[in-house]
Amino acid sequence: MCTTPYNVYKMDLASSSSSAMAKRLHAAGSLRAHAGGKSIISLRSRRRTWIIGVGGDSGEVIIFDTKSPDPDKAVIHGPNLMSAKRCLVLTAVGDKIYAFCKRPSWTSDPDFPPWFEVLDVSKARVVSDGGLQRLKGCSWSSLLILPCIPWKLKPWEYYISLPCTMLTSYVLVAPYILVSYDQPSWGTHAFDTDSHEWHKIHNNPLPFVGRASRHGPIFLASSN
Repeated sequence: MCTTPYNVYKMDLASSSSSAMAKRLHAAGSLRAHAGGKSIISLRSRRRTWIIGVGGDSGEVIIFDTKSPDPDKAVIHGPNLMSAKRCLVLTAVGDKIYAFCKRPSWTSDPDFPPWFEVLDVSKARVVSDGGLQRLKGCSWSSLLILPCIPWKLKPWEYYISLPCTMLTSYVLVAPYILVSYDQPSWGTHAFDTDSHEWHKIHNNPLPFVGRASRHGPIFLASSN
């Protein structure tokens, strides 16, 4: 696998003028990582303001600390996922990062079980290791997947009709992560990030595709 930099840019939004804003756009750093299939999120908690890239064929985690005064120490290498995931669903609640497999595979990586993992960085620390900054004191843990997904298959079911499903829409309404799959009969399920339990909350799937983002009291998303 080749390595490719994920460039990080910073923009000063103090001015409302588009031309002035363009002049204030500048490179803030570069995350060199294995190419392809990563998802990017921001983690904002009381102690951390990070930009995090997770997934791809390598299953690696790369972090950019936006508050680091030293650009050479802003890039942090985190622990790899338990199972590599391509174009995964990624979200953060407090100091916990949740990684969902978008298209589960029953045969091999990428996207092999565990399909749902969590990384708790609340007690993690950054240490220097061989000239690199690494995140220590934390590791990914597997979580229960949505109950309606058939995760245990008998041998003959592998060859007769291998399941195929895809997570199509999701939204974070803390402390819940709401998800829907391309199976309308499954409806909408919510994962409680406090109790780590699943609950079916509606018989219909979420009325949008992809991720919904919060904007004040409303959520914005692409319509079906």
